[in-house]
Amino acid sequence: MLWVVADYTRIMRQVMYESTASEELGHGNVFGIVAKSSARNAADDLSGFLLFHEGRFLQLLEGEAEPLRATLERVKRDPRHDDLKMLYDVEISERSFPKWTMRRISTSDADAAMIFVAGQHEGVLDPRIRTALERFLGLESVPAGSRPSSRLSR
Repeated sequence: MLWVVADYTRIMRQVMYESTASEELGHGNVFGIVAKSSARNAADDLSGFLLFHEGRFLQLLEGEAEPLRATLERVKRDPRHDDLKMLYDVEISERSFPKWTMRRISTSDADAAMIFVAGQHEGVLDPRIRTALERFLGLESVPAGSRPSSRLSR
């Protein structure tokens, strides 16, 4: 009989959280956060994206469980964030955004932001991600026929 032993050290997780920027964080500082996070995430083999909109952050992070946990602990202690709220934390079999060590997504056009993110998946966006983006960008109150859906064209 052949026994297969799972390698639990390589469990992949995906988390999404939102937080409020502290009052001393200027808009220009967001670029610094992205640059530093991108380098650290590359070293930890984490991927994801960050949106900054009307004084709030929405971030998706994914990767191996232990480096992801350590990163979240740093974020929770970061004085530039207040009111951190975890939206979800799930085990995944593959990454949704493997090429983005930390992609900052412009929110100046909410529909364009949705289409940009969905474009990484040939227009099919995980419902958890789509729902969080719609809520964060204020699109949940827009009639269904006039906003990007779970199936978006490129």
